[in-house]
Amino acid sequence: QVVDVYSNAISAIGCLCVALMLNTPLSLVMLCVVPVVMIILASFNFCIRRVKKRAGKEIAEAGGIATEALAGIKTVASLCAQPYFRNEYQHRVYESARQSIRATFLSGLLAGITGALFYMTYTFAFYIGTTQVVSGAD
Repeated sequence: QVVDVYSNAISAIGCLCVALMLNTPLSLVMLCVVPVVMIILASFNFCIRRVKKRAGKEIAEAGGIATEALAGIKTVASLCAQPYFRNEYQHRVYESARQSIRATFLSGLLAGITGALFYMTYTFAFYIGTTQVVSGAD
């Protein structure tokens, strides 16, 4: 994966250089979206990581509860604590599932927002390109 990142970075730098040589104003419009996308990506990734960490914590606690109940099954049965352990386990699994769904929603929202930003950038680029063609600019 590291090789792909470097390969894509070198390709992007090369394409940027060619674009700047061919049509500087149009290239600058296309570059305006990069900082916005980076800020959005960073903020969403921070939120997604936090939510996934919370989901992992909840599922780990559910596993701990299950292990504790199974290790002391005789004690749990003698104290009639099965409903307590079942409810605690269900609560932890439910919270983990809820956090996982939230992380998936945030990932989908991030994909939609970045896609919309890129298409808006294409729209501005086409507009500037057509105005350059109409005005006869190089």
